[in-house]
Amino acid sequence: MQLHYDDAHAFVNKTRGAFWDGWDIVLWKPNSNGMTSKTGMFRNGKWGTARRYPVLNDGSWAVPGVRH
Repeated sequence: MQLHYDDAHAFVNKTRGAFWDGWDIVLWKPNSNGMTSKTGMFRNGKWGTARRYPVLNDGSWAVPGVRH
C-alpha cells in the first residue's frame, strides 16, 4: 500500500518506533542483535534494527503491510 503525504504523517505519528529522517520514513525496532546487523541502529540508548522507506517519484511512500 502506498501512503500519500497526509497518510504518511499520520502513520509516523501513531506508529511506535517510526520517525522521519529527512523525507524517509524509518521503522526502528529494539533488537539486541542490531549491534552486528547491517540494518542496525543505536537509538535512545538501545540497539535495534531499522528499515528505511524513501519517498517515491510520485511523492508517496511504499510501506509494506500498512493500510490507510
